[in-house]
Amino acid sequence: MPLRIVADYHVSREVITSRDFSTFRMGDQYRLLAERTGHDFGASIALLDRLPTFMEGRAHKATRKAMALRNDANKAAQLAATDTYLADFTARELRAGNSVDLMQAFALPLLDALAMATTAAGGRPTPPMEFIRLFPSLFSSHTPLARRIAINTMLVALADGADEAVFDDLALLVLGIYPLSGSLALTLHATFAAQPETPLRAIRWPDRFAASALHYVDRVCRRDTTGGNDAVAAGERVRCLIQSADWAHAQNQGMTFGAGAHLCLGRRLSEAIWDKVTRGLGGFDLVAQAGPLAMDAGGEPFDRPSHAFVTFQPA
Repeated sequence: MPLRIVADYHVSREVITSRDFSTFRMGDQYRLLAERTGHDFGASIALLDRLPTFMEGRAHKATRKAMALRNDANKAAQLAATDTYLADFTARELRAGNSVDLMQAFALPLLDALAMATTAAGGRPTPPMEFIRLFPSLFSSHTPLARRIAINTMLVALADGADEAVFDDLALLVLGIYPLSGSLALTLHATFAAQPETPLRAIRWPDRFAASALHYVDRVCRRDTTGGNDAVAAGERVRCLIQSADWAHAQNQGMTFGAGAHLCLGRRLSEAIWDKVTRGLGGFDLVAQAGPLAMDAGGEPFDRPSHAFVTFQPA
């Protein structure tokens, strides 16, 4: 399938919100992979097919509605878990001379706490976080076949005897883990780097995530049409940037959670968590000195950090 990259902000928004384009069906790619390799990816396909990111039409609307209701039901427990996590983290880690990896030792453990709160609120066991962290690698073109098979095998075991609610939990968790954790770590690191001598209590915090770990979404042209001034043929795959160093800050912020019918379901929760994080960190006299930032080379489609270090020092 031909791939076209759209880097212009206005054209990208146009394509993402246009009915002339549909989502890229990841489940179909695994049906083709199963045909080519002879491996059974049925469990992975079943979960991919229920992720709103890859859905369209009535099924997409119904799934979004169900997941929105689940988000509303879980929100109080998730925000309470955030408060508990932040209180523990600040008491344990915010001291002069201490270095913290904002991705591995802050953002990802916070997502673990949210996952436990999500499933506990519904009276269900929490799926292994190893699986939640691994499953999004199925979205990447760089993931080796052996890892794809191993992830599918893990999912088969998780699905054995499970009810539908477990799949809904899995869908919410695998969609949210890297956009939220990566965006949180990137935004904190960028904020500290931009204000290197400013005590946490005086930091000028962005009012929302200033950096997103998701930089593009793919669309497939339904019928011959145009994108901006360019002709786009039916069947052509279009990669639409939603973050770019060439865009204005307001444009990047405006696309952090996507656009149109596929606007991120977790936006309100993410913004509430960001508000809690800034208030939790903002009561200290320490200075946060940004250290090395390393990006995960195999994280497609997420441009997320593998490590994002910061060292706390006296103000």
